[in-house]
Amino acid sequence: MHKSIYLLFLIIIAACNNASVTNDSLFVSKKDSLNTVADSIYNLGRSYVKDSGYYESGIELYEKALEIYTQINNADKIPEANKLIAYAYDYMSEYGKEKEYLKKALVGYTAIDEKEEMAIVMNYLAIVYTIMSEYDSAFYYYNKGLDLSYITGDTLEIIEICQNMGICYRDLGDYEKAVDYHLKALKLCEKINYEKGVFAQYINIAQDYRDSGHNDMFLKYIEMALPLVDSTKGTSSTASFYHTYADAFKKRGDIQKAREYFLKTLEISDKHNYRMGMAASYSELALLELEQKNYPLAEKYADLSVKLEQSINNIGGTILSMTAIAQIKYEQNQYTEALKQIKEAEKLCYDKKIYDLLPDIFYHYYKAYKLMGNLPDALKYYEKYTFIKDSLSGVELNEKISALEIKYETEKKQQEIELLNIENETKKQKLNVRNLLIFSLVLLVILIVVTAYYFRQRGMQQLNQMESELQKYLLKMKGLENLKADSEGISEVLITKNGLTEREKEVLHLMHEGLSNTDIAEKIFVSPNTIKYHIKNIYIKLDVKNRVEAINKLKV
Repeated sequence: MHKSIYLLFLIIIAACNNASVTNDSLFVSKKDSLNTVADSIYNLGRSYVKDSGYYESGIELYEKALEIYTQINNADKIPEANKLIAYAYDYMSEYGKEKEYLKKALVGYTAIDEKEEMAIVMNYLAIVYTIMSEYDSAFYYYNKGLDLSYITGDTLEIIEICQNMGICYRDLGDYEKAVDYHLKALKLCEKINYEKGVFAQYINIAQDYRDSGHNDMFLKYIEMALPLVDSTKGTSSTASFYHTYADAFKKRGDIQKAREYFLKTLEISDKHNYRMGMAASYSELALLELEQKNYPLAEKYADLSVKLEQSINNIGGTILSMTAIAQIKYEQNQYTEALKQIKEAEKLCYDKKIYDLLPDIFYHYYKAYKLMGNLPDALKYYEKYTFIKDSLSGVELNEKISALEIKYETEKKQQEIELLNIENETKKQKLNVRNLLIFSLVLLVILIVVTAYYFRQRGMQQLNQMESELQKYLLKMKGLENLKADSEGISEVLITKNGLTEREKEVLHLMHEGLSNTDIAEKIFVSPNTIKYHIKNIYIKLDVKNRVEAINKLKV
């Protein structure tokens, strides 16, 4: 149904566009018209994603708008469209696609030097890398986004990035730094009276203390968050609170309350299609049912958790859910299936370099082999478990995080060099444009001067020609006056006796001066044929046969 509406909308937009180009072509350029069409498609895409939840159709509309924006080179809208396509993929938990479009958006915002948007996109990129357990890339983009946010003074973005960096450190097991970053975010939230942010940081700090084994501090912060739960309307924040609150009851041994709040977390997450929250809820519910030896329900929840974690490419969550399934299997003496799950989880740890989860993997190997009665293999994996747990919780973990920070600083310098090169290239392009503009202006001035000189010379030539023609005319007029004066000297007797007209008298005088027919015609402003006519009449009236005899008559 919605696809039909979309096609109908495109047809209407195209028709309106054609009409606009036809009727208003003098006022609206083709580029403006295409931009209007792209904006309409883009806004429809937003309504599909935001209001209707038709993410695939929304993405299709966004990509159509992006195609037009690219065609008309709308530098502001290209990165924005890429960013919203990425957000739509985020709703669908397709993080590979989200990462692809976020990087395109970052390139676009970098080109137009939109630092605030660059920081936002870097934060989202870092979140994606965190979900995919690629922590080195996550730290790079978190730190870079944080640097830009300090430059722009965007306090909310600083809070967001500090919060997410704390989560990243928590995932790596560095709980001290996790708490440190979450406390920084909390202080900023309190400074600007950002209640929703205060609530989120209480939850984050509580989770940091929970994972580090400080149950008293965990309970303290979760109780601090409880009065603020109704103030937040954020799906992930609310789900996160109830998940953490349920965990508090779990630690107190209140399984019924823990189950109640994990199910509430699941309900909220499912309502908003928050798959990460759903996966985490299923995982915790599986562990609860496992503790109660309710294996069928535990396995059901664990299977659902694995599928959801895989759908959002959350490798760490997938590994934990697989080990939960393994435990369910070996506690039911299904050792082959249990070992299969553990081996797959171990392979993911090595493939994705998620070494902090290896102790859990080796512990489940130990438990499975122990229950099987294979004590040599059980002892081997128990030794591995204790060795790697101690190393990861001590020096090696710090070295790993230090290496990540060193890599960030190195990549930061490289990025600064790249940005400097981009800036220099932009300046060079601007300089070239400016030089081209100056050169064009100089050429235009030269053209104007040359054109003015040409028309001035042409005007002078016309004036000179008019003056020359005027002088010729004056000379002719003067000649006519002289002719008239000379012609008055012709014998009046001759005129009267032979009946010559005034014009014939003029022609006869000019014949006497030795002028040709053509010269006489020019002299008195008549045609040569008219002169011939006058001369013929003169011959008849004077009774002569030629010009010589006519002239001789004058001498008589």
